[in-house]
Amino acid sequence: RRVIAQPEYRAAYLDRYRELTTTLLTDAWLDDRIERLSEQLEPELSRTDATRLESANAEVERFVHARSAFVVEELAGM
Repeated sequence: RRVIAQPEYRAAYLDRYRELTTTLLTDAWLDDRIERLSEQLEPELSRTDATRLESANAEVERFVHARSAFVVEELAGM
């Protein structure tokens, strides 16, 4: 917190975060990451648990999309 309180570091942090939201932390990248992690789990799951995972992933993706949009909006106002 002390570092981010310094104006020059805060500006650099916000600039980098803005850049990441357009390159790495996009909805597509995050969705792909969720899918890849799920693919690693699926062979170990029962059919019922795999169905639950699919449902949970849909909820996680909705949350991630909403959160990403919120963060982008907040960054635009800073």
